[in-house]
Amino acid sequence: MQRGDLLSERFELDAPVASGGMGQVFRARDRWSGADVAVKVILESRAGAHARFAREVAVLSELSHAGIVGYVAHGGTPRGQPYLVMEWLDGEDLCSRLKRGPLSVHDAVELGMQVSAALAVAHRAGVVHRDLKPSNLWLCDGDALRVKVLDFGVAHLGDAATVTRTGALLGTPRYMAPEQAKGERSIDPRADVFALGCVLFECLAGEPPFTGDSVMAVLAKILFQEAPRLSELSPTIPPELDQLVARALAKVKEERPNDGAALFAELAAFKPSDMLAYRQSAVPRRASLTASERRMQSVVLIEVGKPPDADASTVDSTGPDNPIHVLAKLVSARGGRLELLADGTAVITFVHSGRVASDQAVQAARCALAINALGLGLPIVVATGRTEITGLLPLGDAIDRAARMLCARVSDGIQVDAVTAGLLDTRFEVQDTFAGLRLCAELDLPKGTRTLLGKPTTCVGRDWELSTLEHLLNESVEESLARAVLVTAPAGMGKSRLAVELVRRLRDERPRLKLWTARCDTLRSGAALSLLGQAVRDAMGLQESERLSVRQEQLRAYIDKRFAPEERQRIIVFLGELTGTPFPDEADPRLQAARRDAQVMGEQMLRAWLDFVAVETAAQPVLLVLEDLHWGDMPTVRFVDVALRELSQQPLMVLALARPEVHTLFPRLWADRRLQEIRLKELSRKACEGLVRQVLGENLSRDTLDRLILQAEGHAFYLEELIRAVAQGDSVEVPETVLAMVQARLAALDPETRRVLRAASVFGEVSWRSGIAALLGESMQAHESSECIEQLIEHELLVVRPSSRFAGDTEYAFRHALLREGAYAMLTEADQVLGHRLAGEWLEQRGETEASVLAEHFERGRVPEKACLYYLRAAQRAGRAGDPDAAIARARRGLALGVDGEAAGALHALLVEALIWQGEWKLADVHAEQAVRLAKPDTVPRLSAAAGRFVAALTLGLPKEVIAERIRDALHIIETTTKTLDTGAFCARSSATLAFGIELLGQFDVAWAHIEKMRAMLDPLADQDALLAAWLAMPHTYHEGMVADDAFHALKRSKLAYTLFQRAGHSRGCAVAQSFIGINAHLLGAYAEAEEVFKRTHGVRLAHVSALRCFSSVSVLVDLGRLDEAQAEAEQLIDLSRSAHAAADEGRGRAAVARVFLTRGALERAEREARSAVALLVPLPAEHVHAQVSLAEILLAAGRPEALPVIRAAHAQHATLQARGYRGPVGRVLQLVHAEALAASGQHTQARDALRNARERVYAAAARIDDTPYRLGFLERVRENARILTLAREWLA
Repeated sequence: MQRGDLLSERFELDAPVASGGMGQVFRARDRWSGADVAVKVILESRAGAHARFAREVAVLSELSHAGIVGYVAHGGTPRGQPYLVMEWLDGEDLCSRLKRGPLSVHDAVELGMQVSAALAVAHRAGVVHRDLKPSNLWLCDGDALRVKVLDFGVAHLGDAATVTRTGALLGTPRYMAPEQAKGERSIDPRADVFALGCVLFECLAGEPPFTGDSVMAVLAKILFQEAPRLSELSPTIPPELDQLVARALAKVKEERPNDGAALFAELAAFKPSDMLAYRQSAVPRRASLTASERRMQSVVLIEVGKPPDADASTVDSTGPDNPIHVLAKLVSARGGRLELLADGTAVITFVHSGRVASDQAVQAARCALAINALGLGLPIVVATGRTEITGLLPLGDAIDRAARMLCARVSDGIQVDAVTAGLLDTRFEVQDTFAGLRLCAELDLPKGTRTLLGKPTTCVGRDWELSTLEHLLNESVEESLARAVLVTAPAGMGKSRLAVELVRRLRDERPRLKLWTARCDTLRSGAALSLLGQAVRDAMGLQESERLSVRQEQLRAYIDKRFAPEERQRIIVFLGELTGTPFPDEADPRLQAARRDAQVMGEQMLRAWLDFVAVETAAQPVLLVLEDLHWGDMPTVRFVDVALRELSQQPLMVLALARPEVHTLFPRLWADRRLQEIRLKELSRKACEGLVRQVLGENLSRDTLDRLILQAEGHAFYLEELIRAVAQGDSVEVPETVLAMVQARLAALDPETRRVLRAASVFGEVSWRSGIAALLGESMQAHESSECIEQLIEHELLVVRPSSRFAGDTEYAFRHALLREGAYAMLTEADQVLGHRLAGEWLEQRGETEASVLAEHFERGRVPEKACLYYLRAAQRAGRAGDPDAAIARARRGLALGVDGEAAGALHALLVEALIWQGEWKLADVHAEQAVRLAKPDTVPRLSAAAGRFVAALTLGLPKEVIAERIRDALHIIETTTKTLDTGAFCARSSATLAFGIELLGQFDVAWAHIEKMRAMLDPLADQDALLAAWLAMPHTYHEGMVADDAFHALKRSKLAYTLFQRAGHSRGCAVAQSFIGINAHLLGAYAEAEEVFKRTHGVRLAHVSALRCFSSVSVLVDLGRLDEAQAEAEQLIDLSRSAHAAADEGRGRAAVARVFLTRGALERAEREARSAVALLVPLPAEHVHAQVSLAEILLAAGRPEALPVIRAAHAQHATLQARGYRGPVGRVLQLVHAEALAASGQHTQARDALRNARERVYAAAARIDDTPYRLGFLERVRENARILTLAREWLA
């Protein structure tokens, strides 16, 4: 069929508007009425397709209702293809509408009423739609309040002949009623009620109630899982509507409204005025964690056989000799339940399998083996996963994984997933094949075979470790030595218990010992200085929960007693920053400067920390205990490292407890600080036996004792859990995974106590009484939650901590981290999201100061706007602490949330700065574009991004027009930003960066005009801000030395900038200034001074300055005759520049290495490198001239005549630069090489003229040097200067 065809002399086809496997839909014109119509043409030739089409025609021709698409006619094409003509509808289907978000309660109810009214008409006519879904509901003109039901192609006519069989899959899985999912023959109007319930749920919640990775997974969930309650997802849903939708989704059809008419009547009871009144009067219900939980569950899937075409004759699969009947009987005998899905998949679950995951895995494996033994040749898979327990059979991860395995199956037999294989002990033979893990058989069980799992709580058998720790502490105290001790072991081996026992002994033996403790957890992992801040708070007795004013008074009182008056204010304010106790900065310029610059803040906090530790250890020995350092942060590690180094003669011992992966996270951890590592080993048999006898008594049988010790294998926590199991009379075998062991223990608790424990786990390893209550909401009274907490303490799952971060609120800790992980794993996905949101809100209200903790909670709680804001604060804190990697990581996590706006702009800008300093130019350019777009005008992020965006384009060698545009943008942003003390230093820094880049491009007049304008704006503020004054001095350090050929005054400016940066405490600014001290000292011939400065900044990443510093450093090494070092440094610059796609920097590296090879006499290699430099440095005119001069010098040394054309080209370009104000030192070298090239070609008169010009330039530059030693060095040690003067004496005498 094609456009223009005429059907039945009436319907003229226009363009096709939809097509599928069965046919096409055309827009057409009805010549009789002149109206547009839709023509559905069936192209499929199979009888089943024609039967379904005939059914749709019959249904539509008999149904007439405003909510059902109107029938016009039907017939056949000249080729015998059937067609159906319906009214033409403009608009969109509901599926398209829901992609933009859910409907309001009013619109959803109105839509439900219209659809149920249409269904009522169909149901009265004996028609069941059987495929109701959003894509079959048309919104006329896009109006959700004008709906028409489409596609009755799979509808069932009550009086029609049967054209489907038992087990046929008709309909769309996500919206099928359970009876359809099972393939039952008897489908009545209540299946449509269920489907409309699914649609209403999706309209209100934004997603269907049942989802999965495959058809079989969805069908299984429809059968076995309850749909979530709408009231749990949104507090705006009226309770009556929530209950009605829940009844429409009932698994048992008798519990649903009978048909469309009944559903319409109930929906009609929701009047618009009533819904509005509910929204206005209803007291918002506090959300709370539900009673649902996840546990490990095993499931078996069998591919019994997919049903044949729906037009096959009826087949009864329920007879006693049918394989399904045989399977059902076998499964029932093994404690399972079998359901046959409509797609031909049999699902087996196990209801009464005990509370241990390994039991279910064994039961599922045995059932699978028994089915396989029937010899039916059916594909079988077994999977185990965390699944939601809601009252029916639990399914979730397990069914999704099993469905994927069955779909991807490439061999017969029994396939098992890795979790099931891990839970099965050695009696089961599992082979690892190319197709996956294959379960072969169950073997005879060897006596004593078991699977291990557990967590530590005891310190038995640690006498040697304790004595070693005591000895090391005694040595630290008595010999006044700072030292570090690291105790490492996998989770559950007893690290924390060892520390507890040590502290208990020391308190008796050394009452003067000052103990500081801090503990990290998973949510605080990597949070800058979080661990150290805890330790300092603990040292001073600060409570995070106290009002800020109280904490400030306590901190001030503590410091006032210990420090001299002139030091107190500095120590107070920067320890305040470290501990989350900020002070106002109105009268404190140092604090103001630090808060404006992350680098300054980090250095000031470090200094305050060192002073604090020095004073404390001078008064008494200090033991600093850092628990769970593997979740710690690099700034804390660095601050502790500096304390161990700077206070090496003080009685300070750092005891860190960590898992072995701490060495991966922190390579060479305190390797140079007297670190002693103690690696905990398994407990001896004697120690294990002593603990068992102590707890279970001397009358315990030898067999039980041997079994416990054999199973524990010296693992302390394993042994403790096994002891508890025996004490409780639990004879189940030990499971193979941590989660299974925790499940075995927690399942003994009553459901409400487990819910309290799950609430506690949301906070991490530590929680608080009122925080737990906040997550439980109104669903549990305060006295009930208190009783549950007492049970958890009695069962040794939680312990009360002696002090709390939040005053007046009891703080609890999990007895072991693995218990917390197990409890957290039992949360459903919905409860995890809700729990983290509520936890974040509660911590926010209580004044949580660690931004990364709040960010983590709000990210997991799906509150991206808040998470983004707190990731920004965490990234800024990491930057202030001198941890750029952590700052980048936090910023990227914030951006990954997909939030736009001011916070996202600030995160992009932060990344721009960090990435530029690290030389990641391409990434910096990408983020700079976003930062400029999103950052708020007149802010520091926008300033930083504008300058970074330009420098990135320059370094990457982007097209000239792009660079020109970015110059204009940056000039406008920097010059129009309001100049205040908050923005001044950033304006000055951005201005210096911009001017530096513009001068590199040869636009000297533009750059200097900008600098003069910015000086006029910022000079009035410079006296109040040393950092601002330092950045204002920086443009002179390059311009005067490299553009005006006045290296001496450039050197003085560089040293001034360095002094100002030092005063401001800005180490990176100091390194930049030092680089220019070295560059200008080299221009003056002060090679020793330059080399010393370059050594101090070696390895420091300095963004766009790094390559210039490296080029100058290589030149110094060449002039000092250290060619190997020079070559290595130049080649490193080339490698780094290539990896960063920094063409200009690579050009500098090539120019540097060319000079090395020239000096070595390797002229071919020198020429090759010089030509590469010339090509790469074209965008930077002055440096391009210098590269051409170097190439001419190499050609001249090789006796090549083309040296003269090359130097003449350089001379012409240099003349252009001079016209723009350039007077740089390259002019002297240019005239020297030009003179020598002319002489080599026999043009002696011109050569003498060129040399005379070069000599005048040398003397003019020397006249600007006010210091005699520098002036002599400039004339005698600078290679080209000495050569010019020597030749002048010979040629111009």
